[in-house]
Amino acid sequence: SGFLLGSFGNVNMMAEFLILTVPFVFCWTEFSDKVPRFVKLTLFSLWLFFIVYCRSRSAWIGLALWLIWELAQGKRRKELVALFLVSVALYFAAMNAPYKEDSIDFKKDSITERINLYKSTMQLMLENPLGAGISHFDSFLVPYQLGTEGKPNEYLHYDQPHSEFFRWTAQLGWLGILLSLGFMVFVGWILLAKKNVSEALEVFKDRKFLIASMLVLGPQMLFQFPYHNPTSLMYLAFIFALFLSLFPVVKSIPLTWRTRLPIAVVAFVGVLNGIAFVTSIYYESVKSEEPEAVAFACDIYPINQNACFLKTYHLLKAANYREARFEMQRTFDNFIYHRGMLRILPTYLKYTTSDQASCESVNVYKFLFPAQKFFDAEVIKSCSPFATPLKFQNPKQFANDYRYWLNRQIK
Repeated sequence: SGFLLGSFGNVNMMAEFLILTVPFVFCWTEFSDKVPRFVKLTLFSLWLFFIVYCRSRSAWIGLALWLIWELAQGKRRKELVALFLVSVALYFAAMNAPYKEDSIDFKKDSITERINLYKSTMQLMLENPLGAGISHFDSFLVPYQLGTEGKPNEYLHYDQPHSEFFRWTAQLGWLGILLSLGFMVFVGWILLAKKNVSEALEVFKDRKFLIASMLVLGPQMLFQFPYHNPTSLMYLAFIFALFLSLFPVVKSIPLTWRTRLPIAVVAFVGVLNGIAFVTSIYYESVKSEEPEAVAFACDIYPINQNACFLKTYHLLKAANYREARFEMQRTFDNFIYHRGMLRILPTYLKYTTSDQASCESVNVYKFLFPAQKFFDAEVIKSCSPFATPLKFQNPKQFANDYRYWLNRQIK
């Protein structure tokens, strides 16, 4: 398909991590260790190739800014240009290599989809100056998508608006974005301040490294979601710690059991969360046909949407409608436009309420996702005599009416 996904599963997330670590990997090529310099430069050129090959436009912008910065420093110019040209040559070779006809171009129509997403998000921000809340972003976005050309997609939900600045504004309001931008300005001022006479050379080098890191981070914050990506967050924690090291130590706190205990508790909770997450994903993906396994996956990690959907699906197959209703209520409380649950809602209503209620839920699904492919033409035709119980006048009206309708179906 012309893309690398690796273990990330998302080309943007992979490109994001690769571009954020470019300054670090480039510094590594200057270290004096046992790894031959030729090997380091070869690996770094492959690193650049992977970034270019992912075809993430925000990563390309970050890479261009970083290259300009490094070339402006006047060091290793010829080497940098050569490495970049090698990566570009590899990119064109890879893009012209034979590939399967059924390969999917994940970037097709991505610009149009992104523009429509930004339009809906901007309307959401303008109508909610105090913020819509920090719940699942898709729960706020869908009503605003219905009022634009970029209608909701039945297989694509946005848990963020592909922009950290937009996400902070949409969820926290204008005050939130002002505080965030204020912090960014403060960081920039600290990094761009002239070197003090008393400043150690190593601190000055750290400052230059942090400037390069901010140059690659900026486009990602503007067009991607680095603070929503666990892998990127781990690396950015190191960058933030390095930034804090620029400030003088006012007071040293001895590490006693009182200071170590909170750190240990936080670390322990983090480890437990990681174990629960990995275990839930394993059971949900490997044992999806086993009701007890997916129920366990959902119970130990309730925000695993797919695991909880599979649990509800198996409950419906077993005609356990009471438990299925409870799981639907719990899922819709967190993800009110959960696509999977909306697809099996007609089945639940057919056996617990009436054919009319079932068909009305099919019509609501088609209303939400006009280009839907899940329900075939025969189902749509058989439900055509029944009216869609919802109308769209404005986003807030629709959101309230939809929530009222949904609560009545699964009360």
